[in-house]
Amino acid sequence: MSSRLIPLHTKFFYGIGQLSEGMTKISFSLFILFFYTQLLGIPGYYTGTALCIALVFDAFADLWVGIVSDQWHSKWGRRHPFMFVSAIPLAISFYLLFSPPELLKHSNLGLAIWLTVFAIMTRFWTSVFQVPYLSLGAELSKNSQERTKIVSFRYAFSNIGVIIVLIIGFQFFFIPTKDIVNGQMNPEAYSPFAFCLGLLIIISTFLSVFGTRKEIPSLLKINPVEKHNRSTAEEFKHNLSKISVALNNNSFRALLYSLIISYILVGIVNNINIFMLTFFWEFNTTEIAIVSSVIFIGILGGGFFTPLLHSHFDKKHTVIYSVIAWIGFLILPTCLRLIGWFPENASPEVFWILSLFRVCEGLSLVQAAVSFGSMIADVTDEHALATGKREEGIFFGASSFASKCSDGVGTLVAGLLLDVIHFPTGAEVKVADIPANTLFQLGLCYGPFMIILAAASLWFCNQYDLTSEKHISILAELEELENKRS
Repeated sequence: MSSRLIPLHTKFFYGIGQLSEGMTKISFSLFILFFYTQLLGIPGYYTGTALCIALVFDAFADLWVGIVSDQWHSKWGRRHPFMFVSAIPLAISFYLLFSPPELLKHSNLGLAIWLTVFAIMTRFWTSVFQVPYLSLGAELSKNSQERTKIVSFRYAFSNIGVIIVLIIGFQFFFIPTKDIVNGQMNPEAYSPFAFCLGLLIIISTFLSVFGTRKEIPSLLKINPVEKHNRSTAEEFKHNLSKISVALNNNSFRALLYSLIISYILVGIVNNINIFMLTFFWEFNTTEIAIVSSVIFIGILGGGFFTPLLHSHFDKKHTVIYSVIAWIGFLILPTCLRLIGWFPENASPEVFWILSLFRVCEGLSLVQAAVSFGSMIADVTDEHALATGKREEGIFFGASSFASKCSDGVGTLVAGLLLDVIHFPTGAEVKVADIPANTLFQLGLCYGPFMIILAAASLWFCNQYDLTSEKHISILAELEELENKRS
């Protein structure tokens, strides 16, 4: 690991790896609840509970993969072997997630079990790729500004993955027919849709692995770890102690809690979003695809301004102000509609106003997301100075777990909210079938309710105390120690 400038092509191929995470994540948060609850008819709490069970397994998988990859030794380095081996199993698991057998489609319990099993498998293989991949990003350079650029590429490709899902889904698979006005209401479209994305997951993962392999010789080398004759229980306890040490870091603890709440918030928003666009705003398939996609115009454009902001503002304050702006743009149209200060759905202005607000959401959201990733990389340096160990995998394993809270806890909360307001289910449901009061309650879930979670996330973020000046000092001390060793 060095402070050198990373070649553009390396950043590009590293970023491509995030396509798979972007595609799987948006598929989980946008379509899982809708597919299993609205189309297949199982209760929202079944879907949410299934994903929360998967999240429990995921918590151990993320942290365990981080620890194992930190200690791995091979001619392909510590991270690349895990990234390579994950591609095909991840694609298969993802396909089966959206392809429950016909004999289960009349059993809520059977569908819930199928969802649980393949959510666990999909999330496990995502961890096998994602945790070493995130750790690789921190190891490519120890320069703070260079890390921010690397995270910007990663975040940009994550959102390109989301755009790919929206375009492929709504333009090629969720196509309206004479009997199905909104193509996303067709349950038969989801299996071929998942198969197509599975192929793209394999391609993007292999491109990232082979496109960054030239960096392996320059990555941080760890001396081989001595083998210990520990029992399984002792080994597990030893690994948990490493996690405990990471959580003793005040900045990381504050950042982790803030991230978990933020991702739960994002998970609720993403899960309810398709219900809002379909039933609350009454958009057709093409309009849903466009309104869902334009947020990434702001994200892709805004992401490359984040390094400039970090050169003038502290990362923590960049996050705080960005989240405030994002939540404002997110809920304002819905809140205005609820109090009767917004055009009716028949008005063409609704589409254009929401599209503009989505672009502004993207511009503000990306600043927070990139800053979060860069702040975690900085914390690994603080940890290395305090302990003498480079253990990026532990920190990014925990970060990856926080991200997946949006799919587990976020989906559970969204499903419970839909159950509480008695939102009607079934592929044949139309806006005319839904009581006005139910639609009003749906708007409340998407609008004012989000402010509470955003405030909690910002409170924890404000406890982060690793300033830019302190990080520069830490890097200087680490460099001095490295020079002494050499």
